[in-house]
Amino acid sequence: MSVQASRLSAAVGVDKFALSSARLPARGAAFSAGLAARQFVQPSRQLSATLSAGLATRQFQRSFGPAGIQPSRVSADMARGVDLNLDEFNLSAPTQPERQDMVVRLAAGADISSAFWQNLGDDLPSMFSQEDKVLLKKVFHPRLSDRCHEGDRFIPPDTSFASVQKLRALVKEEELVQTHRKNHFLSKSFCTSTPGPLFPLSWKVTVEISDEDASKKQGRCLHARPDFKAQAQMLNQALKSAVPEFDKSAEDGTRFRIYRFGSLEVRTTQEHDGEETIGAVLSSGPALEEPKARGGVKNAEKLVKATEYVERSRKGYHTYVVLETENQNTILTEILANGKIKREENPKNLDDRNSLAKVVRSAKRCKETIRVADIRQTFRKDIYCMVTGDSEKVGFREK
Repeated sequence: MSVQASRLSAAVGVDKFALSSARLPARGAAFSAGLAARQFVQPSRQLSATLSAGLATRQFQRSFGPAGIQPSRVSADMARGVDLNLDEFNLSAPTQPERQDMVVRLAAGADISSAFWQNLGDDLPSMFSQEDKVLLKKVFHPRLSDRCHEGDRFIPPDTSFASVQKLRALVKEEELVQTHRKNHFLSKSFCTSTPGPLFPLSWKVTVEISDEDASKKQGRCLHARPDFKAQAQMLNQALKSAVPEFDKSAEDGTRFRIYRFGSLEVRTTQEHDGEETIGAVLSSGPALEEPKARGGVKNAEKLVKATEYVERSRKGYHTYVVLETENQNTILTEILANGKIKREENPKNLDDRNSLAKVVRSAKRCKETIRVADIRQTFRKDIYCMVTGDSEKVGFREK
C-alpha cells in the first residue's frame, strides 16, 4: 500500500462524521457501487405530519469521507508498529488506532452499528461534536425509531449539507410543536375529554356522559396558583402517595398527568427517561381575594364546627384548627415555628390549603357558651379542646 493511500485511510472514519459541515454527495460508480440507498423508518403515525413527512423520505448512506475518496483496504502483510508505553494504556476512551480500525472494517463491509450507537451514548467520549450528537439523538429517539435494532444492516445518515440543514429545520419545527403542546396542557383551557389537535387522537374520549360541557365549564373556572407551585417540596411529597386522575403519553414518550386534591389541580410532565416535574397548579375555587374585614365577624356569633388538620412542613408536619361560625365565617388558629399563636379570620384560599392537608378530627357541635369573643380573648394552644370539650389525648399532638 502506498503512503498516500495509508494516510487517506487513517483520515476517514467515524470520527470524521460531522453533520455541521457541508459535504458533497459521493460521485462515481466506484464509490456508489453496492451502497444502495435506504429510507428512514417511518415514525409513529401520531407524530406530527411535519416531522413525519420530512423524516420518512430521508435517505441514509455511508458518506464518511470527501467525494471520490474510498478508504483503502489494509493488507494483512503490512507492518504495524507496537506502542509499549503501558502508562498510556486506557480501555475507557476511543483511541486513534480504534478509529483507524473502524475505517478498515467499514471498507471491508463490516458491521459498525455498535460503534455508531456507542458514540451517541453518554458513557464514553464521543467522536461527534456536541451539536451533531444532540441532533442525532433526537432523530434516533428510541420511542420514534427502531434503527438501533437493525444490526449489521444499519447505514449511517447522509451527511450532505442540504440534507442536514433540512433535518435540523424539521427537528426544530417538531420541538416547537412539543413546546406548544406542553404550554396548552399547563393552561386552564386544556380539557381532558377534548385535548385538541396538538395531542394524539387516542386521547379524545369517544364515549361521553350526557352532561354537556361539564369539563369545559370547570376549565373556565380554573385559575393559576403560583404560590402553591413555589412549594414544590410539599407538593412532591403529596404526589408520591397520590393517584393521577389523568395519565396519558405522547408518541415521544412524554407523560402528562393531572392530580386532584380537593379544589386543587396539579399538572406534571415527564419526558422519556426524565423526572416528573410540576408544571402548573390550578384551583377550581374562588380566585384570590382579600380577606373579609375584621368587623365582618361578630363577637356574638356561635361556633358550629371545629376541624383539626395536619399538613406537611419543613420539620415534618404542622397542625392547625379551623373554626366555623353560624354566619359561615371561619377562624384559623395555628402555632407558628417560633411558638407564637396565629389567629386569622376568613383567610383567603383556605379551601386550597385544606385540600393538601389531612383531617385529624372534626366536631359539628361546639360548646353553647363559646362565642367568637371568647376566641379573640384567648391564646390557648388547645383551642380545639376548649371549643369542643374533647380530650387533647384524642387528637394530634405536636412533639
